[in-house]
Amino acid sequence: MAEPVVTVKNGALKGKIAKDYRGATYYSFKGIPYAKPPVGSLRFKAPVPHDDWKGIRSAAEHGSASSSKDFLSYKLGGSEDCLFVNVYTPNASFTIHVGSGNADLYGPEYLITEDVVLVTINYRLGLLGALFVININFHLYFLGFLCFDDPSLEVPGNAGLKDQVMALKWIQENIAHFGGDPDNVTIFGNSAGAASVCLLMLSPLATGLFHKAIVQSGTAIASWAKGKRTLSALKIALNMDTTEKEMFKMLQEMSLDEIMQLQFKIPEVKHCRYRDCTVYASFDRPFGPVIESPALNSSFLAEDPLKILASGNYNHVPIITGYTSREGIFTNFFNKVFECPNHGDPIVTDFEEEIPNTFDIRRGSTFSKEFARKIKAYYFGNEESSETSRNQFYLLQGDHLFVWPLYFSLRYLLDFSSKSIYLYRLSAVTELNLLKKLTGVTHPGNTIAFLINEIHLIFIVGACHADELGYLFTNNTTTPLAPFSIELKTVRRVIKLWANFARTGNPNPSELNSLINVLWKPVAKDQFHFLDIGENLTVGVNPDEDRVEFWDELSSACFTL
Repeated sequence: MAEPVVTVKNGALKGKIAKDYRGATYYSFKGIPYAKPPVGSLRFKAPVPHDDWKGIRSAAEHGSASSSKDFLSYKLGGSEDCLFVNVYTPNASFTIHVGSGNADLYGPEYLITEDVVLVTINYRLGLLGALFVININFHLYFLGFLCFDDPSLEVPGNAGLKDQVMALKWIQENIAHFGGDPDNVTIFGNSAGAASVCLLMLSPLATGLFHKAIVQSGTAIASWAKGKRTLSALKIALNMDTTEKEMFKMLQEMSLDEIMQLQFKIPEVKHCRYRDCTVYASFDRPFGPVIESPALNSSFLAEDPLKILASGNYNHVPIITGYTSREGIFTNFFNKVFECPNHGDPIVTDFEEEIPNTFDIRRGSTFSKEFARKIKAYYFGNEESSETSRNQFYLLQGDHLFVWPLYFSLRYLLDFSSKSIYLYRLSAVTELNLLKKLTGVTHPGNTIAFLINEIHLIFIVGACHADELGYLFTNNTTTPLAPFSIELKTVRRVIKLWANFARTGNPNPSELNSLINVLWKPVAKDQFHFLDIGENLTVGVNPDEDRVEFWDELSSACFTL
C-alpha cells in the first residue's frame, strides 16, 4: 500500500500507514509545522504562521518536543523549534484536538478506532511558552511565561497559550484535507492541560475555533494554574537592576541551556521546598498565565479567569469534566519516579501550606492559622498527619488541588451556560492506570498496599491523578490488551463515551447496550449527576459532597467578586 500524501495550505506532506491496537489501518502524519520556529528574534513572542514549502515534506517522524524535563524519564531535552502538530486519521468527519504531542504519552492506537481524526500539538513551555501540558513537572518552568510591561518589546506573556490558538487556526484551515470537520472540533486536556482547555474557553482569541471541550482533573482557577508578573524576581535571577529592554536583550542572547537553568535562580523557585516538582496549594508560582492589557487586540487573557467565569462572557460549549477517586496519590510519583528529596512523603507538617493561594490569606495571620486548624481537624481529627494516615493525606491533596476547584468552576458554568455538562469520576484500577503505574508501587486488586515499619499495612483504594490517560492513549509502558480483560473493557468504554461526545455533544449511545449500560445524565444546578467509571459503570448524584462542602465553607470567607 502506497504511503499517503496530503496537500495542506503550506504544501504537500507524505505520511505513514500505521496499525491501531486491533490491527486495523490508519494514516499518520507527524511533525507538521503550524508556525515558524520561535527562535532568534521570535523567542518569547507570539507565534507567526509557517512559510510554504516546495516539494513533498516528510511527515513520518515526530517533530522536536518543547524544551522541558521528560514526563517519563525526567531528563532535560527538547528544542525551541517545537511548534508541530501530529494528525492521525482513518478519514473520519470530526476532530479531537489534544493539548500535547509528546510521542511517548499520546499514542493514537485506542482513540483512532472510534473513527476520529486525532490531532496532538507541541507548544512552548516554561519561559518560552505556556504552563499547560499534562506534564506536572513543567509547572514551574518560566520558559513559557516571560512577560514585560514595555509594549515595544512585544512580549506581553502567554506565548505558549497563543501557540495553541495558532494550532487551532491551523486545524480550521487544514483538517478537512485529512477527512476531519472544521465545524466539529473537540479540545481535550488532562491536569494542567485541562486548565489550558478552560483558558481557551475563556479567551476571545479562541472564539469559534472549537465546539466541545473535555476537561480532565484541572481548571483555570486552581491554585497551581496561575502566574504573576515577577519583574523583581527576574532582576534577582539575572543579577542586574536595569530596564526591561536590557533584560530582554540578555535573555535573547542566552543559550537554551542557560535559560533552562535560569529558573532555579528565581527566588520563589530557589527557596521553595520541592524545587521543580512543587505542587502544594499555597505555593505562589513566579511564572504562569498572566492577565494582559485589555488594550491589546492580541491579548489571550485580559481579565482574571474567575471574573470571566462570573460574567458569563466566554466560549459556551458542551463539556465533559471530571476527576479520579484518589487524585492525591500522585504525590507518590514525585518521590518514587523523580526522587525529589522530602517530597511524596504523606505527611503534613505545616497546614498553612495547604491553604490555596487563591484564598489570598496572609500566612501567619489569625485567619490563616484558624483555616489551618480546620483543615487538620477535618482530615485528621485529633491525630497527627503520619505515614499511617496516607488515605487522608491523599484525599486532602486531591481535594484542594483538583476536586474542589472543579466543583467551584462548575457552579459558575451552570449559572450561564445552556450547553450540557457531563461529570465523571474515574475509580477503575488496572494495569493501565498511567500515573499509579509510574509510581512503581504494586496494587493487589483495587488497592495500593504500603507496609509501614513492617507493622502497618495500609491499603490505598482508587485511581490516581492522570490515570485516565492510560485508557485513552497508548504510551511506552502499554502492553497488549488481553481479550475479555478489565483493561480492554474499560478502554472500550472510555473511548466510546469520549468519541460519542465528540460526535454529538452527548456521550451516551443511541441505545444502551452491554458496554454502555447506564444513562449518563448532564449536571443540573440542584443535582450534580455523575458517572463513576470503575470495574462497572454506575451513576449517582453529588459525588464526594461532604468534602466539597467543607472547602465551600472555607472559601465563602475569601471569594468576593
